[in-house]
Amino acid sequence: MNKALRVNDDNTIQRHEVASRCIEFEAIPPVSSTLGKAISGSGQIFTNADEFRNALYLTSLAGQFNYKFKRNSLKHMTACCTAGGCPWKITARGVGATKIVRVHTFENKHNHSAQEESSSVPALRPNKAALVIDDMIRANPDYLPRQICEDFERQHGVKLTYNQAWKCKEKAKERIFGLPHNSYKLLPWLCKQLMETNSGTIAEWTSSDKGNFMQLFIAHGFSVHGFLMGCRPIISINSSNLSGPHKGALFSALAYDADDDMFPLAYAIVSSENYYNWFWFLQRLKQLVGEMEVVIISGRHHAIIRSVAEVFGVENHAYCYRHLKEDFSHQLMMGREGKDNALKLLDAVAYARLEIGYNSAMENLRRFDANLAKWLKITILNTGRYGKAKISVDMRQHTCTCLAWQMSGIPCEHACAMIQKMNQDVYEFVDDWYHLFKQEMVYSGTLHPLEFQNLPTVHSDGNVHDPNGYVHVSLDPPVTKLVLEDLDGNESGQI
Repeated sequence: MNKALRVNDDNTIQRHEVASRCIEFEAIPPVSSTLGKAISGSGQIFTNADEFRNALYLTSLAGQFNYKFKRNSLKHMTACCTAGGCPWKITARGVGATKIVRVHTFENKHNHSAQEESSSVPALRPNKAALVIDDMIRANPDYLPRQICEDFERQHGVKLTYNQAWKCKEKAKERIFGLPHNSYKLLPWLCKQLMETNSGTIAEWTSSDKGNFMQLFIAHGFSVHGFLMGCRPIISINSSNLSGPHKGALFSALAYDADDDMFPLAYAIVSSENYYNWFWFLQRLKQLVGEMEVVIISGRHHAIIRSVAEVFGVENHAYCYRHLKEDFSHQLMMGREGKDNALKLLDAVAYARLEIGYNSAMENLRRFDANLAKWLKITILNTGRYGKAKISVDMRQHTCTCLAWQMSGIPCEHACAMIQKMNQDVYEFVDDWYHLFKQEMVYSGTLHPLEFQNLPTVHSDGNVHDPNGYVHVSLDPPVTKLVLEDLDGNESGQI
């Protein structure tokens, strides 16, 4: 809201409250009234001197003026407006032997020349400017530095560089979420709380001999229960690189319900995507699924291929067709029409269920481009998993040599023909995970929130103490290093 300003006879502008500029000098839209209320008046109490200084900066930002300290100690602080002859002034003093600060006097009146009023821009203090975006970061952690630059200039008349905006965001994140390395110290306590609060949850971590974080595996109890109760026996695994001060990789395992909707099963935080970490992750997945036979779907990273074969068996490993298609596309050195034709031929190979259909599709691809056919056969299709042309249906095992029944869980046309001959109900042969009661069981679990009344804190000695004084096990951040890995999964060249 704009405040009324009075122009004096000596060409000065008098403001009786902290406010935005009047319409004659309007270059910036009115700022949020919240900042202008950071200091309410004499007698206001602040927890400590830093809290008072923060409020003072927010007030100057809202009022579009600069200030300077005449005295600046823990027990006595006096600040005044930098405009010549301006009466705005504030004094705050410490209360006794405490850290508390009380506003003693507050002269909330400005008297600026027209030139000063139109050109006044608050000084940039990145550490304190970050206070302004706290609420935005809480609401939207993906608030971009570019957006911060635009909003600061529009709302406060302060131009930030991209680097300054980025630093403001990082400072705000530290204030809201804490220092990143302290999160590692609290990790053992958080894992223990997760398992105690949510029955069936798996929360495991590993560390180096020196106490540095190495690996974390989380599978919430409701996810484990839902998967075992009614998800399809298919698990898709993937990895993503992590940004931030300590980098690393995020491993994820997703299951699928009867509608092909993704169901989160487990995730892990590790140092990098290598054989050692994938083997560790898959071992815990194997413990989770128990004796259930599942198919693992993944990309073609050599560490995944090796570790899946060792933990689940090569016969239970299928490659993600999207990843295969991307790799195949990289081999295509041709125009758009040629690429489209090649991808259609690849579809025919990928979706062939019988040996006769596969051989026909591969022959068509070979005629189109012999090198592509050779690459595909060497890269992916060397498992001999295609059956013969003769169709064989096993009603007890719910299998057909066309593979359609096994892949979908719904009787294929060959199985349906057999079921009709037997005068049976085809719905009795549909796999259980399609039944309503099974799907209800998948989503019947509950994730209980953690209680933080006894949340421990990281003390200056680096140890983790709870409110009762108990010292908890803690971890240090991971040691960042570059690890090279050969095709056999052997690590070398650590830097």
